[in-house]
Amino acid sequence: MRRGRVRGRIALASVMIVSGTIFVPPPLPYAAAAAQRPVSSARAYCISHPNYTGPGEQTRRELPADVRSLGYGAAYWRCRRGQAWVCDGGASGFNCAQTVPMDADRMRALREVCSQAPGIPYIGRSVTVGLASSWRCNGRTPVMTSRIPVDEAGFIVANWKPLH
Repeated sequence: MRRGRVRGRIALASVMIVSGTIFVPPPLPYAAAAAQRPVSSARAYCISHPNYTGPGEQTRRELPADVRSLGYGAAYWRCRRGQAWVCDGGASGFNCAQTVPMDADRMRALREVCSQAPGIPYIGRSVTVGLASSWRCNGRTPVMTSRIPVDEAGFIVANWKPLH
């Protein structure tokens, strides 16, 4: 029996437990299609896969040549409306991650934080990781203080640039 090797990676940051609910940051974009065969040109790939969310973080060697030629820290690429886009993930990679919508479990965790620390001016990323918003406590009530613009696929607009 021959065993294959999985080439894709999913990066995770710290895990937080609030009221018995485990919050794990969302995985970075991952799709098995690109892991099966190296992509030599992100531009060409995006023509036939116009809304591909990307392979996740890649080493410099794994990057398509047109992304690698940028010469800076772009370790992430994806397709948006048939065009290749690149992102520098920073130390954690979360700059390039897809955001997640608010759900009941997350709201419950925000309420728990506010009940334990009424009036705090900022709810930490350990609770809000993955959300495209910032939060504080107004007394015991969580209040959104800002929303980060995301595109139609949930990626933070300011972090992604078209590959020219």
